[in-house]
Amino acid sequence: MPYVLKHGSELGRFKTLDSKDPKT
Repeated sequence: MPYVLKHGSELGRFKTLDSKDPKT
């Protein structure tokens, strides 16, 4: 999820999504 990477400040909010998608 490049969107999550771009918004590092919101990485905490999308931390769960990031965990679900190891491709990130």
